[in-house]
Amino acid sequence: MHAFRTDSLETEIIDRALVIRFTRPEIRNSLSVAVLGSINQIIEACAVSKGIQRIVFTGSDDVFASGADLREIAAIVTCSPKITPVGRQESNKM
Repeated sequence: MHAFRTDSLETEIIDRALVIRFTRPEIRNSLSVAVLGSINQIIEACAVSKGIQRIVFTGSDDVFASGADLREIAAIVTCSPKITPVGRQESNKM
C-alpha cells in the first residue's frame, strides 16, 4: 500500500500499522463526505494489503476530530427538497 494524501488527511505506515492523520486543524478536522469517502477507499485498500495489521487514527496539532462537518450538512439540508413523513394524511372532514 502506498502513502495517501489529500488536503484533509494523509497516511503513513509505521511498523505494519497504517496511520491515518487528519490534517485540517483550522476546521477542527471535521469529517466531511469527501474525508469519509477517502477513509473508505483507504480501508478498502488495506483489506487487500497483507502488510497492514492495524489502523490508527490521529489528528494534527492539538485536535483529533470534531465529528461531522456541520457546515456541509447545513448546506445539504438547505438545498434538499422538503420531505413529508410517510403515512401522514391530511383530513378533509368537516
